[in-house]
Amino acid sequence: MNLEPSCSSIAWMTALTTIDGSLISWGSNTESQLGIGNMRSTPDLHYPAIPMTPDDEITAFSAGWTHSCALTKKGCVYGWGTNSHRELGEAWESNILKPRRLNFHNVRKIAGGSEFTVFSTHNGELFFCGRSDVGAFPEGDTPIRQIVTESEVTDLACGYTHVMFITRDKSLYVFGKADENQLGLNDGKYTNHMIPVKLELNFVPAKIACGGWHSFAISDTGDLYGWGYNTSKQLWLDDTGNIV
Repeated sequence: MNLEPSCSSIAWMTALTTIDGSLISWGSNTESQLGIGNMRSTPDLHYPAIPMTPDDEITAFSAGWTHSCALTKKGCVYGWGTNSHRELGEAWESNILKPRRLNFHNVRKIAGGSEFTVFSTHNGELFFCGRSDVGAFPEGDTPIRQIVTESEVTDLACGYTHVMFITRDKSLYVFGKADENQLGLNDGKYTNHMIPVKLELNFVPAKIACGGWHSFAISDTGDLYGWGYNTSKQLWLDDTGNIV
């Protein structure tokens, strides 16, 4: 299997997957997000010991705020770092020092936010675990729960407290916090939405990405659209206010 290298980073750490299916991490380790068995930060490169079978390989990595997840070609997910809100899907201890296999199966894509994780399966289903104020679970922080969607999920991304996903019918949905207009609803209310809302777009979304409080979408014709927090011109626009 020929693997494409990829990279993921968050505020204090970075990790990348290599072409041979290995994972390398470096940066802050205050919450064990490097997965190296301790909570000491270091500038050195590390190779987290992921307990996968010899015939499996890492294909993707997602950095949450202080937790990390790695996806394998067999659809297995391994996680480590903070787990105080069940962002790793289990009622384990609050910090996981080394990679553990999570109770996720047949996974296609993963994305981590601030104390929550979202993942989609090869069947197009969408699942959420972690802090309840992002995913509309009134009973509190939640283990793995399915989020009902109108169509199969083909792509997803997470910001600090918001989620976006594209479905098979080329619709773009958002949910979570909207305090910086990161949901892109353009309603002037900055209203949080804890269940998915479909964005009304004048383009067909092909790819999506999230920063902490801003969002991007690439159209099927290659045009780039952005909205949300822009105080440091992270949307590549001169206006330093919130972009709707």
